[in-house]
Amino acid sequence: MIEKQALELCIQTIKDAELVEVVEINGRSYTKEHLHDATPLEFKPDLLELTSLQGLVDYLALDLDRLANDNAVVHVVSPARVVVTTGVTGERRERLYFAIASVQQLAVDDKWLPPDTMTVRLRTRCAPGGSLDEVVRVLGCVTAEESVKVKDDGFSQEVSQRRGLTLVGKETVPNPVELAPYRTFREVEQPSSPFLLRVKGGGEEPISCCLFEADGGAWKIAAVAAVVEWLQGKNLPLQIIS
Repeated sequence: MIEKQALELCIQTIKDAELVEVVEINGRSYTKEHLHDATPLEFKPDLLELTSLQGLVDYLALDLDRLANDNAVVHVVSPARVVVTTGVTGERRERLYFAIASVQQLAVDDKWLPPDTMTVRLRTRCAPGGSLDEVVRVLGCVTAEESVKVKDDGFSQEVSQRRGLTLVGKETVPNPVELAPYRTFREVEQPSSPFLLRVKGGGEEPISCCLFEADGGAWKIAAVAAVVEWLQGKNLPLQIIS
């Protein structure tokens, strides 16, 4: 029966080929017909988007998609991204992605800001500890200044006005400073890393400050390792890679 069907299919293919007009141009063969892939599309599941590691663990614990049968793995892509994926499959050798857990990273560096704005950013975007309190104290030693100087020699009068932010007294800016911004999932301890704190301005020019990352991104390795360790502690039914 199978051989008969294969033979009929072969004959039909030959008949179809005879109906297709082939034109030779400059030694190349062209056809005027448009061919469409009639192969049924493979089913791809909708991606489940999660916002925490615990949500990912709960999803895997339910085992709704029977992922162990699909040779799925948990891949810690970055400090802020974890995916559940399979090996390559199908004719196109594609991977299937079932779930992704991602978290918003809160940056504190690479932008010049007024001291009061930087203070708020540090308090709301960094975990307590390290040099956080010291940096906030230095930034707090800033006062608004507005003064008017008059120079009068009896014939002409010169008036100058000065406004801006100045440091109160002399403060030594600590460098490098150790901070732990919220850059990975909240379930794990936020990795700390060194930053350079720079301050400019004063007098007539408003004071502004900026933080610059000073570890070359080494914190990312520590963050990924922390995420892997946390997931391993949950005894997941899938292999964890990073």
